[in-house]
Amino acid sequence: MANNRIKFKEFSQTSLDSISKYSAREEKDLLFFDPDNITDFKANIGKRNGSSYLFEFIQTMWGNDEIYEYILSQDIDIDLTQFGDVKEGNIQKLGISYKYTEKKGLFSRYLYNVYFEYKNERYYLYVKTIAPRLPKILNTIRTN
Repeated sequence: MANNRIKFKEFSQTSLDSISKYSAREEKDLLFFDPDNITDFKANIGKRNGSSYLFEFIQTMWGNDEIYEYILSQDIDIDLTQFGDVKEGNIQKLGISYKYTEKKGLFSRYLYNVYFEYKNERYYLYVKTIAPRLPKILNTIRTN
């Protein structure tokens, strides 16, 4: 089966408590997800040769939604065209334009690859959900 998302191989990873706590500690205005009914969570920092990313995985309602959030250093390139036609949307509550691809996966899953920038930070998201509800999921984004 074809790869459905970008994977950051060859990066060493160290544990992170959460993007929210990191953002508060470092006095940064980073975006993070805060959906209801979280059933699984993990976070880490990936580093390789001066490149880095912050990562957070959130699963809601026993797998109904899975959100993989990456905040990328400026030297990591993202090419959504490898996943199909690139569309555009807007995160209404924050007025953020984003680009995304949509694919129907196995077991009635919808797979989204999303890229946007906010306050000089670059975000890559991979979202797997049971319904075509990307805008609803993106509206669970918060800042500290």
